[in-house]
Amino acid sequence: MQAIEGELQLVAEKERHLDQKLHEVTALRSDLEKVKFEQGQQCQVLQNQVAQLARDKEALKEKYKSLQEKNKSSAKKHKGKLLILFCSLIFGWSSSSPSIISSTYILVICT
Repeated sequence: MQAIEGELQLVAEKERHLDQKLHEVTALRSDLEKVKFEQGQQCQVLQNQVAQLARDKEALKEKYKSLQEKNKSSAKKHKGKLLILFCSLIFGWSSSSPSIISSTYILVICT
C-alpha cells in the first residue's frame, strides 16, 4: 500500500510539474504572438516610410533634372553676354566698339 501511495504522490508531483511547464509554454507562446504582432506593425510602418521616401526621391530627381535643364538653358542664354561683360571689365574693352583683336579673342573663348 505504501508503494502505491508513493507512486501516486510521484504521479501527482509529475502532473504538477507538467502543468507548470504547460503554463510556461502557454505564456511563452502568448509573448511570442505579442512580439510577432508588434513586429508586424513596425514592419508596416517601415514599409510605408520606405514607400514615401521612394516617392520623395523620385520627386526630387524630377525637380533636380528640371533645375539642371533650366540652368543649362539660362547658361546658354547668358553665356555670350557674360563673357563680353567679363572681358570688358577685365581688359577695359568697350562693348560698343571692340577692336578686331578683342572681338577675335572673345570668339575664340566662346568656341
